[in-house]
Amino acid sequence: NKLAIEKYLSLYRNLHKLNCTILRLANPYGERQRVNSSQGVVPVFLNRAIKGLPLEVWGDGTVVRDFLYISDVVDAIILSCVYSGEDLIFNVGSGNGTSLIQLINIIEDTIKQKVTVIYKNARDFDVPTNILSIEKADKRLGWKPKVSPSVGIRNFYRYLSS
Repeated sequence: NKLAIEKYLSLYRNLHKLNCTILRLANPYGERQRVNSSQGVVPVFLNRAIKGLPLEVWGDGTVVRDFLYISDVVDAIILSCVYSGEDLIFNVGSGNGTSLIQLINIIEDTIKQKVTVIYKNARDFDVPTNILSIEKADKRLGWKPKVSPSVGIRNFYRYLSS
């Protein structure tokens, strides 16, 4: 679906001179995000950890993802609104990977307690590593993320705890 939308936008850009920019977001997280959804491992894990509930990990926890704090997403969106170059698509991520094990360690450090982790069978469709290359966003938009996972998760924890 996402690719089809990108192709349609590209077509309309060429046919009708529609000015558009596509941002391919990594795994955004932060304040006001739903914590009871089936998507978004950061809000789900953090919420469950705060409540003392176990975290469910599919596989051994070595799966690596690119997590991005919401203020960095907003910065990229704002810069894309004033962008006027020829490039159409930009990856917006941290450019770095964090494994689920590392994520759990950050959460434990943030909430100052250990969490229970239940490991389940890995899912066949999960790719082992997904880290976005953000070089083009840096060069063309002048955008780089500013918030590390430990700071972003600490900010999100404060929000959820208030």
